[in-house]
Amino acid sequence: MWRKAITAEPYVPNLKALREKIDQDTKLLGSLDPDSDVYRRLQARITDQTTQLLNYEDTLDRRRKQLAAEEAIRAMPRPPSPAGEAAGAGMLFTIPGLLVGYFGWGTWWLVLAGVLLLFGVPNLIEGIKLAVKNI
Repeated sequence: MWRKAITAEPYVPNLKALREKIDQDTKLLGSLDPDSDVYRRLQARITDQTTQLLNYEDTLDRRRKQLAAEEAIRAMPRPPSPAGEAAGAGMLFTIPGLLVGYFGWGTWWLVLAGVLLLFGVPNLIEGIKLAVKNI
């Protein structure tokens, strides 16, 4: 027993050959007696083949549209990464906080350094986490 490979893509034969076969059968149908059994079988086969041809054409059209949609999605510009934004905001607060804390003289300078670090370090850590997650 033959096994057929299972794929996600439906099989589409050579449509040109199928059209030619339908044309040949249609010409043969014109030469047959309409009351004969052969005429009715050939007419049923032409109907089945025409239905198959239309289904195959619809399948190919859907594939073309799907590929065009995928290409359009790939061509769209990507938004900036939130990892870069979070890391940038973290650096914006962390570096001045470290500088103020190192060079600051007095209580208010140290409080300012603590506030800057309080806002900067969590954003910096979040940006690093997002960057590692996106790798």
